[in-house]
Amino acid sequence: MFFKGAIYNATATTTNGFDLDAGVARIVSLRPYILMLDIGYILLVLFGKDKLSNLIKNKVLLRDISLVWNSFNALFSIFVVALLLPECIYALFIRGWEYAVCSKGDFLTGRLSGFGMYIFTLSKAWELFDTILLMLRGRPVIFLHYYHHALVLFQVFFTYPNTGSFARMATMMNVIVHSIMYSYFALATVTESVRKYSKFVTISQLLQFIIGCYGILYARGRLNRGEICETDPNQLPFHMFIYASFLAIFAHFFYGTFKKSRASLGKRKKQ
Repeated sequence: MFFKGAIYNATATTTNGFDLDAGVARIVSLRPYILMLDIGYILLVLFGKDKLSNLIKNKVLLRDISLVWNSFNALFSIFVVALLLPECIYALFIRGWEYAVCSKGDFLTGRLSGFGMYIFTLSKAWELFDTILLMLRGRPVIFLHYYHHALVLFQVFFTYPNTGSFARMATMMNVIVHSIMYSYFALATVTESVRKYSKFVTISQLLQFIIGCYGILYARGRLNRGEICETDPNQLPFHMFIYASFLAIFAHFFYGTFKKSRASLGKRKKQ
């Protein structure tokens, strides 16, 4: 029903584009369940790891599940990139940075971009299975991992659609990074050779948070000057907290991992 008709039109309206009102109604109706899911998720991570780690002992089966899961999410992220790309190219490269950050245009109501934003929001619920899979495989679940998943799920469900124009940049960056990240995870299950590129995955995440922080400061600056920016000003501090905390935690993780890899390389050279 969302794709009936044809090709993306940069001047689409709600009438011939995505039904935003219906999308918002669905998301709002899910919020109580999402809140319970988020709380249950955190409790499971904190208290259920030992029980899950022994649930499935077939390592080959777990590897295959991991491959299918990460491949699915990689393809899904690429699909959402394709949905958002025409509108984002129009916004950033034809209209410019100011429009891309501070004008909603047809991002939330366009036939493709509106639907892309909607299913992107829904996807943050099923991405919690990333953590379940780690626990089933007996892998460590670090604070960065579950903090990121829990907070992003709450963020997207409880700020949609009032994030407005800022959602364009935030969503597009996220699905691009996830296309890279899940592709890397899928490949890492079948070959060890790709693991040397893990730092580039983290770098792409750091760039996402840096650009996000800059975008928020830019939007806040326009609003402070009395200029138009079609995003909820009351949500900007919340988004800034999220991006800044992610930047700090991911940077600390990257530094620690890089330091360990350098130390390990130094030991091998001495031997």
